[in-house]
Amino acid sequence: MRSCLQSRGCPAASTRSDHAPAAWVAAFALAVLPHFTLVRAAALTGESVIGGQHRGPSGVRTLYTVGAPGAGGSSLESALGPEFDGVGGLSGGGGCSRLLRDYPDAQKADVLDFLFRPSFGAALHILKVEIGGDAQSTDGTEASHRHTKDETPNYERGYEWWLMKEAKARNPNVRLYALPWAWPGWLRGDATAQGTATGGANPLLDNTNATAAYVVDWIEGARTVHNLTIDFVSIWNEMDSALTAGGPVYVKQLRRELDARGFQSVQIVAYDGHSFGEITSAYGKDPELERAVDIVGAHYPSTHGPGAAALGKKAWASEDYSQTSNTPIGAMCWARVINRNFVSGNLTATIAWNLVDSYYDGLAFSNKGLMRANKPWSGHYIVDAPIWASAHTTQFSAPGWHYLGVGQGSGWLERGGSFVTLTNAGAAADAADAPADVTIVIEKMDPSKSKCEWEGAPNGTIPESELASFAVPPEITTMTLWKSNFTDAAGPSQWFVEVGQVTVDSGAVQVQLDPSCLYTLTTVTTGRKGTPAAPNPPDVGFFDNLTRPYTDDFDNVNLSSEAAFFSDMAGSWEVVESVDPTRGRIMQQMVPEPPIFGIRSEVRPISLIGESTWTATDVAIDFFLPSANASAYVGANFQGLTDGPGVFVHIGTQGWDLSLAVSAIGGKSPLRSGSNVTATSGVWHRVRLVVGGGVATATLDNTTLFAGVSVPSKAGWAVIGTGGYDGGVGFDKVEINATSGGGPTPGPPGPSPPGPPSPPGPGPPPQPCATPKAGQQLYNLPCSLGPASVGWEGVGSGLISLRGDSSLCIGTSGSGELVLVACASAPQWTYDPSISKLHPGSDSNECLDINMHSMPMKAALWKCNNDYEGGANERFSYDAVSGQLQSAMPGPKGGGAECLAVCS
Repeated sequence: MRSCLQSRGCPAASTRSDHAPAAWVAAFALAVLPHFTLVRAAALTGESVIGGQHRGPSGVRTLYTVGAPGAGGSSLESALGPEFDGVGGLSGGGGCSRLLRDYPDAQKADVLDFLFRPSFGAALHILKVEIGGDAQSTDGTEASHRHTKDETPNYERGYEWWLMKEAKARNPNVRLYALPWAWPGWLRGDATAQGTATGGANPLLDNTNATAAYVVDWIEGARTVHNLTIDFVSIWNEMDSALTAGGPVYVKQLRRELDARGFQSVQIVAYDGHSFGEITSAYGKDPELERAVDIVGAHYPSTHGPGAAALGKKAWASEDYSQTSNTPIGAMCWARVINRNFVSGNLTATIAWNLVDSYYDGLAFSNKGLMRANKPWSGHYIVDAPIWASAHTTQFSAPGWHYLGVGQGSGWLERGGSFVTLTNAGAAADAADAPADVTIVIEKMDPSKSKCEWEGAPNGTIPESELASFAVPPEITTMTLWKSNFTDAAGPSQWFVEVGQVTVDSGAVQVQLDPSCLYTLTTVTTGRKGTPAAPNPPDVGFFDNLTRPYTDDFDNVNLSSEAAFFSDMAGSWEVVESVDPTRGRIMQQMVPEPPIFGIRSEVRPISLIGESTWTATDVAIDFFLPSANASAYVGANFQGLTDGPGVFVHIGTQGWDLSLAVSAIGGKSPLRSGSNVTATSGVWHRVRLVVGGGVATATLDNTTLFAGVSVPSKAGWAVIGTGGYDGGVGFDKVEINATSGGGPTPGPPGPSPPGPPSPPGPGPPPQPCATPKAGQQLYNLPCSLGPASVGWEGVGSGLISLRGDSSLCIGTSGSGELVLVACASAPQWTYDPSISKLHPGSDSNECLDINMHSMPMKAALWKCNNDYEGGANERFSYDAVSGQLQSAMPGPKGGGAECLAVCS
C-alpha cells in the first residue's frame, strides 16, 4: 500500500495512531471535554492551543478538532454550519459538450460514468446547462428551442436534453441548473441602442414578460417532453451591465411566471455575473426582489463571498475553475477552491466551467474541462486529475449534508492549506436511520501554483509539510484515508488512492500532510476509483478511423440534431426533412435574424468540421438558396471561432467571391470574384473547394470558378456557412478529404477540367495594416508585427494617435470595442504608469481591456476589475522608442509578447 504512494515532493501518507499519553489527554480533551479542560490538558503536556488548533512543542504536529465539544448534545449537531449544496460541472458557454454526443456508444457511456456515476469518478452533484440562444457563447452555438416568435417550441434541439437525461440515469439525485447565454433575435423588443453589448437590446428590460415566458417554456419542455425537473434557473451569463439595468424587474417577473405555471419549487439563482454586489445591492432595497431570489451566484469569486450583504441567502460560486486539466495546476486549482470557497467565502456550492472538453482542439480555452473527450472518430478520451480532485469531496458527501462551521471542524491548516468537514448528522442521518457519517477533506495547495484562470490572487500561505492529528467525536471508531498527489512528478496512479482504514485511537487520527496533496478522511465506505467497462481506444486522426473521403447525406441523423462532427460556431444548424422528396434529410441553417449576443459577437453563420491541423483539404457539398438574397460558402484552413483567416468561396445569385477571412466574405476587396457563374435560388447546386500546397481551385456544378490561385499555406478546419442570417439555406451530401502537413490532398482526383478562366478580380487585398483607416478594430497581437501595426504616439495624457498617421487615434465603437477614429472625434486618454493602465479621460473605473472571449483578442473598454491574472489584461507598458503598448498578458497559446495593434 505504501509503495504506490512514494514520489518526489509528496511522501506517503502516515495513518499512525498516537499512543503517547500526553497526546491522548489532549486528543480526548479536544474531542469530548469543555474548552477549559482543553486548556488544562494543554498545560499538562507543555503544548499550546491557538485558535482551536493544537500545536506540539516542535511546531510540527498540529491537532485540529472536528465538532463542538462541550456545547451540549452531539458534538457534531451543535457544530453544524450551512447546508452543503454540492459540487458541479457546467455544460454551456457554447459547444463544450458538443462532440461527446458523437462518440461510440461504449466510450460515451464510460465518459458519462466518470462524470456522474456515484462512487466511480467525479460523481458530480450538479449539472448546469445552457439554455440555447442561437448565438456563439464561447466555443460554439447552442440552439434555441424557439428560433422565431411564431415557431412552435421544439424541445428536441441540441444535446443538453440528452446530457441531462444521461446524468439522471446514472444518479437520479443530480440537481439540474439552467442559464441563458444569449437570446433569439425576436426577443429584442422595441429598445433603441443603449450602448450595451447586446447591440441595443436588453430583453430583461425591454421585453421582460416575453423573456420570462420563453425561459419558463424551456423549463416546461424539460418536464413534459423529457421528464426532467429543473431545480435552479438563473438570469444571463456574465452580462453585468445588462443584469444591473434589467435584472431586478426581470427576476421578479420570472418568479411570477414560474409560480403561475406550477414551478414554485424552481429556485432562482441571481445573477450569474462577475460580482455578488450586482444583485445584493439591488435586492437590499427591494423586498419583492429579495423574496424572489433564493441563491446569490457569482463567477470566479476568488474564494470570497458576499458576506452580510447576502442577507441570509445562500451564496454559490456558480462558475469557477476554468483551468487547464492536462497540467497539475488544473487539479490543484479545483481542489483548492472547492474547500476554500467555503472556508474563506462561506460559499456552499462550486461549479466548474467546463464539464468536459468535448470541443475541437484549437478553439478558445482548450483543455479547460474536468476531463477531455474531443476525438469522437476514435473514441479516445482522457480522465484528467480534476475528476479525482472532485471525487475527494463528491464521493463522500451529498447535497443536504452540512458543513461544520469554521473553527468547529473546518478552517485553515497551521502550515498552509485548508480543511472542511461535512456530515449528515441530524435530519439526514435520522432519515436514513443510521449513525452520522463524517468526511474531512484536506488540501495543501500552494496558492502560487494553483490559481484558477479568472480569479484574483489566491489567498493563503505557501504550504509546508505537517503531521496533523484530527480529534473526532467518540462515536467514530474507524475512518478511511484517500490521497491524491498532484505534484509535477506524479501521475494517474497517484491520484485518488485508497490508503486504507485508519483506527481512531484515543479520539484522534494522525496524518502526514504534504504540499500539493489532497486528502480525505471519511466514515463513508463506498468510495471507488472506477474502471471503464470498455477499452479506451488510441488517440488517432480523423481519417485514421474514417474512410476517405468522408461523406454524409444526413439521412441517418436524428431530426433537430447537428450532423456528426459538425460544430456550429455561429447560427444554428440542424437536420430537417427536405421539402424536396428526392433529398430526404438535409442540414439547414435555421436562424433568420441576428440573435441577441451575450459575451461574444459573430459575423455570419458558420459550422466547422475536422481537425485544426489540416493543411490540404478538398471539400464539396450541395447547397440550396431559398431566396435571391441568400448565399452560401465553403471554406478550408479556417482558424478562429466566428471570424478568422482561411480560404472561402462564397456563392450567391449575383456571382461568387474568394476571400481569406470570414469577415471579408461578400466584401468589396475579394481575392477573386466573378459574375460569369451564379447560383439560382430554389435549385440545388454543388460547390467544391480544393486547397493545398499554397493554391486553391473551386468549381460550381463542375464549372470552374478559379484554378491555381495563390493562397496562404496555413492549417485549419473545413467549414460551411451562409452569407448572412438567411434562415432556410440547406446543405446536403458533404464530401471531405484532407491531410495534415501541407502536401496535396490525397484521394480522388481534383475538380473537373477547367473551363474558360474566370474574369480576374481586383487582385490580392492590401497586406495587413498597410493602410490603416478609421473604423478598424484594435487587437492584442504579436509585437513582431512592427511599428506600422503597433506604434502609438501621445501616450500619457490626451489623444493617442497612430505612429505614421497623426490623423487616426484610439477611439471606441458604440459597443465599447476599441477602433481607429478620426482624431477630431477621439477621446482623451490618461495613462497611469504606476499601474500601467489606460483610462478614458479621468474615469479611473474603466480601463483599456483585452477581451479574452474573442479570437483574435479584441481591445475594448471594460470596468477595471483585475479579473484575469491579477489584471494582466488591463496592464500595458509603453516604450516611447518603438511606440509599442505591450500587454502584460501573453498570447492565447503562451506565445511571445503581444501589443495593442491595428488589425488582425
